[in-house]
Amino acid sequence: MQFAHDPEILMQLEEDEGIWFGKHKQEVLVSVRPEVALYFKQRHLFPEQSIEQEDAAGTLLIRCQIRHEMQLLPLVRFWIPYIKIIQPAHFQQKMEQDLQQYLLPVV
Repeated sequence: MQFAHDPEILMQLEEDEGIWFGKHKQEVLVSVRPEVALYFKQRHLFPEQSIEQEDAAGTLLIRCQIRHEMQLLPLVRFWIPYIKIIQPAHFQQKMEQDLQQYLLPVV
């Protein structure tokens, strides 16, 4: 018996930017403060990043598509305090819980 490659999976592997695999993508909205907005304008730091809005103060609203939270959370941690997850709210809540846990004293 010969193994047959699934053409849909092969195409996904060739087209995706990252190492995370899955059929379902999740849309995420992120707010970026003006102090670091230039970095997000110069290159895409998030998967499938697009700038949806820039207000008069220079704050960006960025939309991206992720397959796994690890495509998002480490980048957000790196850019604290200049970035915040707007939607879905559960990612921002997880980020805040992780930071609270980190701040607990070591026993």
